[in-house]
Amino acid sequence: MFGFLRNIDLVFRAWPLRPLPMSVFLTLFQILVNFAIVIALARAEGKFVEPIQLLATVPSIVMGFLLALSILFGLKKLGERFPKYSNRIYLAGAFVFGVAMALARRLAINEYTPEYWRDPASWVRIFAISVLLYFTVHITLGVSSLRLAEQASAAQAAKASLEIQRGKLISAQEDVRRQIADFLHDRLQSDLVLLGIQMQKSVEKLGEQERAIAQAYIDEIERIRQFDVRNVSRQLVPELDGPSLRPALDDLFSRYRKAIKISLQLSEQGNLKNTEKLAAYRIVEQALLNAAKHGSAGEVLVEIRELQDELRILVRNNGKPLEAGPVPGAGFAIIDEWVSQFGGDWTLSSVGDQTELKVSLKRAL
Repeated sequence: MFGFLRNIDLVFRAWPLRPLPMSVFLTLFQILVNFAIVIALARAEGKFVEPIQLLATVPSIVMGFLLALSILFGLKKLGERFPKYSNRIYLAGAFVFGVAMALARRLAINEYTPEYWRDPASWVRIFAISVLLYFTVHITLGVSSLRLAEQASAAQAAKASLEIQRGKLISAQEDVRRQIADFLHDRLQSDLVLLGIQMQKSVEKLGEQERAIAQAYIDEIERIRQFDVRNVSRQLVPELDGPSLRPALDDLFSRYRKAIKISLQLSEQGNLKNTEKLAAYRIVEQALLNAAKHGSAGEVLVEIRELQDELRILVRNNGKPLEAGPVPGAGFAIIDEWVSQFGGDWTLSSVGDQTELKVSLKRAL
């Protein structure tokens, strides 16, 4: 019962009028039907159809197209002007459309027109078929557009959900990094300090030669604690609380400077938020890793410009040129995630013998 009522609603709902698609569909329908009837009538009389007989149907086709287009455009404008009566205009349009198509057939009669079309009953058939065609085409186009709109809405919702999940992923990554850094800074460093103290006490009981060897181990443990653990901790969670991004970037560059010459051009006003600094840091971090790992670059230029409404990042290297259609890897995904969080955009391209990563992050005013 409900399915039947739903189908009735599909027929009599005021679907958006589509003048051009409807007129084109009508024209194709007329060409097929007219030619088929002319050929069938000629064969019934045992004759071959003459080209003039087919051409004689053209005035009816052209007139039908022009009348349909003008009437449907008029109905569409009328519906836009009086939206309150759009349903009545849509239904009345079916009757007007049918009458117009019957009129086009009547006005297009000529000496080559078959007797089949001269009969007034033929005009009634044209009227009925045109009305049916009017509803069929508009229902089909309307339902298709409605489903496309629903799919687009679902895709938009899925995209929004994906953006939320990507934001959570970035947050989770930073949380894990912070937890590891805290463990290294607090627990591991404390353990190494205690280990050094215990070993120092034990050294006093050893002979001179054994004491020298043990002291070397103690010194190495202290070096690991003071430098290696500290550096790893700062790499996991860069220090961004200061007014400038430069100290954090200098720490980052220090890892690469033995193999890569890195230049930094930093233009900042001191108004960057920590989240913006962190985004810039992570993007540059991935760009340097890609330049060293995949590009085997010898020189890298990093430019960061703080503007009022955006943060621009450029990383250019002289490494291997990009391959045709590079496959996005984890580094690209991380860059894309950070850029998406700020509603920005990024490009990776070859410019001459250089490879350039350009990033633009939008800033909240």
